[in-house]
Amino acid sequence: MTDFEKEQTDAWAKQELRVLSGSIRVLAESEGARQETENTVTRTKFARKGLGALGKWAAGGIVENKSAEQQLEEVKAREIREHREGILWYLREKLQECSRFQGSMMEKRIRREMEKKKSMLAKAQVGPMPELGGFANAAVPPKYNTASALESAILDFRPDEELTPEQVQMFEKENQDMLKHYQDTLDQVR
Repeated sequence: MTDFEKEQTDAWAKQELRVLSGSIRVLAESEGARQETENTVTRTKFARKGLGALGKWAAGGIVENKSAEQQLEEVKAREIREHREGILWYLREKLQECSRFQGSMMEKRIRREMEKKKSMLAKAQVGPMPELGGFANAAVPPKYNTASALESAILDFRPDEELTPEQVQMFEKENQDMLKHYQDTLDQVR
């Protein structure tokens, strides 16, 4: 795969994970609304006329227990609620696993690209500078007075140790955007 295809695949995977997360959130909200509706229907279905249990208690009577039918419906409702909550939990866990896996793949790819760039930088030879007229007597900074000192400074540069993975990714994205801009400009000139 080309780098562009890899970037497209990463963007597609992130978008799909966002869509799935939104779908799970919608399912959870729908289940919450269903539970509220079911509770309301059950309460109204089994509500007693008048003051109900409060009236019996006030009159000195014994508060009646729930009917067998009401208990059965409450048990069924609780089992359905727990089952659906378990499904939502499972979906969220699997989505988090996918997110972690996708993130680790991106990190590995970025790490490989950084290693490749470091390798290319290390292989680059610092040759003698071409003769520039009028600069023969110019002072050379003491730190880089030889080509080998400059080469060792280049080799000591480790951007991945100084930058976070997010910063590295941001710079790579900016580089790709600039490259695309220059390619578009070049195409317009042609």
